[in-house]
Amino acid sequence: MCWDGRSYFNCGECWESSRMENEVVSWHKIVWNAWLACVKRLPSKDRLRQWHIIHDNKCEFCDKDESFSLLFFQCCFTRELWRKLLMYVHLYHEPGSLQDELKFMEQNCKGRSLKSKLGRLVFCGVIHCIWMERNRRIFYKKKCDVETLLFQYVNKTRDRVHSWRNVPYTKANWRSCLEWGFPLSILKV
Repeated sequence: MCWDGRSYFNCGECWESSRMENEVVSWHKIVWNAWLACVKRLPSKDRLRQWHIIHDNKCEFCDKDESFSLLFFQCCFTRELWRKLLMYVHLYHEPGSLQDELKFMEQNCKGRSLKSKLGRLVFCGVIHCIWMERNRRIFYKKKCDVETLLFQYVNKTRDRVHSWRNVPYTKANWRSCLEWGFPLSILKV
């Protein structure tokens, strides 16, 4: 099965034979971008400049020199997006750095509560929104404001949550369903 006729192991065939065939999910890019951000491997302009790929490293949001920290946590545009999305899920916190945000998520977004799951979604989603908006401005010369990004993300999140099941039935989860407009059928009685 994973060995070909020439008596050596084929990793690709082994992977394909062992995994379940599923549809490609629409959120895979969000998770991928968040992982790349966590290991600081997104090609931000400061990294591209170090590699001599670009010369202009101005942030697309605030015209300061773009770095990973500025782009995701210190720029006024991205800080506002973070703040509004976190408030939307009742996580009142001012992000300072990647390490601060990961620590905050670890402490406040563990478990199976709806608030915890939404907090984890927001973390991945904000990283994705910032990265995609940055790229839209660079490559397509189009801009969205924070309110438009917020509206788009909240709608995507609602669509994603509609597929969830077995969220524990608690008063807090019930209240969150009503606030966000989620169906109560996602709660496990």
